[in-house]
Amino acid sequence: MEMQSKVTGKGEPLVLVPGGLTGWLSWEPHAERLSATRKVVRTQLLNVQYGLENRSLPTDYSVETESRALETTLDKLGLTMPLDLVAWSYGAAVTLDYALSHPERVRSLTLIEPPALWVLRTQGLLDSEAKKTMEMLQTIKGDISESQLEQFMKSVGFVPPGKSAREMPQWPLFVQHRQSLRNSPAVVEHEDDLQRLRDFKRPVLLVKGTGSARFLHQIIDALAATLSNVQVVEMPAGHAPQVVSMDRFLERLAIFQAGANNQRQRIVGLRVNDSVLKNSSKIILFSQAGVETVTKDFAIVGAGLKCTSPGPSGPATFYEWWYLLSSHSWRRLIVPRSSELNGIITRNAKAQKVLNGYRAI
Repeated sequence: MEMQSKVTGKGEPLVLVPGGLTGWLSWEPHAERLSATRKVVRTQLLNVQYGLENRSLPTDYSVETESRALETTLDKLGLTMPLDLVAWSYGAAVTLDYALSHPERVRSLTLIEPPALWVLRTQGLLDSEAKKTMEMLQTIKGDISESQLEQFMKSVGFVPPGKSAREMPQWPLFVQHRQSLRNSPAVVEHEDDLQRLRDFKRPVLLVKGTGSARFLHQIIDALAATLSNVQVVEMPAGHAPQVVSMDRFLERLAIFQAGANNQRQRIVGLRVNDSVLKNSSKIILFSQAGVETVTKDFAIVGAGLKCTSPGPSGPATFYEWWYLLSSHSWRRLIVPRSSELNGIITRNAKAQKVLNGYRAI
C-alpha cells in the first residue's frame, strides 16, 4: 500500500507526516513556508484517505500498515537517503515505528505528542486516566458519530478547558473528517520493544503542547527517559502546538535540525580580535569541508541558516553563515573557538540557541 503525497519546493527533502484526523491539511501552512528552501513532502495517512472516501480500513490494519505505506511512498519518490522526519499525533506514532525499523534512513526525527501507548504499557506506567482513554479509543470504530468525535477531541487535549468541541471554529472540518478515527483501536493495540528505542541513536526532538492530555505528556517523558539522543520542548497550546505556536515551532525545528546536521558536519570557529568581537554582531563560521559539502549540509536548515559567498579575510574554507531572527530580519553572528564560545556569545540568547549542540574542533 502507498500513501498519497504532495511535494513542493526544491532543496534538501523534509518529510511531514500528519495527525490522524484532518491529515495533511494540518501541515499546509508549514509546507508553504518551509518549501521556500526545502523540498517538502507531505504525506496523507491511509486512515484519513479511507475516512474521506468512507471506505472501511483493511481487516488487518495496524500502525505497521501505515509505517510500511510510508516506506513505500518514500521509495517511490526516490527518497531512500537519511531524511529529516517531522510528524504529529497518530502520524508521529507511525513515524516512530518507521524510524525504529529504518534508523539508517533517518537524519533527524521530530515527534509531536505521539500516542505511543505501548511505551507506558510496557513499563507499567499506565494510570487510571490513560486506561480510561484506551478503553474509549477501543469503542471508536464503525460509523463514527459526532458524539464520538467530541469525546475523542476532549480526551486528547484538542479542546480548551471549559469549552465544547462544537464551539470551535474548526468543528465543521473535524466533522467532515470524523471517519478518519476508525484507526483508534489500532493505536491501543500497537506493541513494540523498548530495546528498539534504546538502540536508536539518531537525534530526536519531542514536542509537548501545554494543556494537552496528561497521558500524551507521560508518553513523551517515557520516550525521553529511554532514547539516548533526545531533546524535549513544550509550547502552547493543547494537542496542536505546532499549529497554535507555528512561528516558535518552526524556529525551534530549525535550531534542532541545524544541531542534528552538525553531528555529520564538524564545525570549527575562526578566532577574531577583541575589537571585532566588541563592535560587531556577526558570527563567522568556517568548515574544513569544501563549499559543496558545507552548502549541502546547511542549506536544508531552511529558515534557520544559509551560506553566502566566501569572506574576504579568511582562508579558502571561510564562509559566512546567517541566522534568521524573525521572518524579516537576518543577522550574522560571530563564533570563536569552542573554549571561548560561552563567554562571548551568552549576551545573544538566540545565537546561543543556534550554537547549542555544535561540536567544535
